[in-house]
Amino acid sequence: MAPVPLKTLDDDLQRVIQDFYSLSVAVHDFKGEAPLTSYLKDLFQHLRPLNNPRLPLASTSHLPTGQALTPAQQTSIPPEIIAYVDSGRNPDIYTREFVELVQKSNQFLKGRTEALAAFRDTLAREMASGMPELKDEARRVVEHTGGDPGKVGGFEDEVGVCL
Repeated sequence: MAPVPLKTLDDDLQRVIQDFYSLSVAVHDFKGEAPLTSYLKDLFQHLRPLNNPRLPLASTSHLPTGQALTPAQQTSIPPEIIAYVDSGRNPDIYTREFVELVQKSNQFLKGRTEALAAFRDTLAREMASGMPELKDEARRVVEHTGGDPGKVGGFEDEVGVCL
């Protein structure tokens, strides 16, 4: 038996959510038993596909031996998002907060990287001017750590002019 595609599952869940909404409106504006019965029948009809043994998308019991899961079947939801939903919060808020946190962290690491690169260049320049015998070694270190030794003062270019 093939697993249920995520699109089908999403459509089923949306129908159930709409049924719950319609039912809550009908209960609020109670006008007799007939509309409630109709909404309940619709709800049960749309819940039926969700009560299905094919739903565990990450289960491998339906696969032949040795067959791998597709990326859609490997989908897992972080427990933090499940906890957000369980506490009645919107998972989009969690996603937005997570993205903002990652951006802050990236900015911090970028600043740290730039500061270390500036320190490397300053140290190499000062070492080259203070200890000329280490000039070639300082140039090699700057080159191997992603810097441009031509931009670091204290090094001579090919013409012999000090930069």
